[in-house]
Amino acid sequence: MRRTRKALVSGCLLAVLALAFIIPAGASTGAGPDAEIQASQYYSHKTVNASSDGNGRVSFLFKAFGTGTMSEIGASRIVVYEESSSGIFEKVYTYTRDTTPGLIQKNAGQKIGTVTYQGKVGKKYYAIVTFYAANANGSEFAVMKTPTVTAT
Repeated sequence: MRRTRKALVSGCLLAVLALAFIIPAGASTGAGPDAEIQASQYYSHKTVNASSDGNGRVSFLFKAFGTGTMSEIGASRIVVYEESSSGIFEKVYTYTRDTTPGLIQKNAGQKIGTVTYQGKVGKKYYAIVTFYAANANGSEFAVMKTPTVTAT
């Protein structure tokens, strides 16, 4: 009896292990490395960058490329963060489409722009760029963080 039970448990464990190897990895419902990610209907590509221009000035570059001609495309907001003496980054300035000309391009397929912040030499900065694109079908926001740079 004891031997039969042991054989039955062993057989069940082998069956479970065999099934684990038979089920393909892509059959899971979770978003794994093989999961298909739907591309944006509005952006074909977008990038951000940051650079130190000297005398404490820091520039933040953004590039938005639409999937076609957009009624509006570009950056709706750029928030600049500065590292405090405690090492925590704090918001120091916000550029918006309403207060900063040139962040949004109308009736275009792309927008490349730069804003320059007057920082302090030796301080570290980064920006969070909120992209915006719109066409007759709707609109989409996307957010990206620039690299951190030290103002020189």
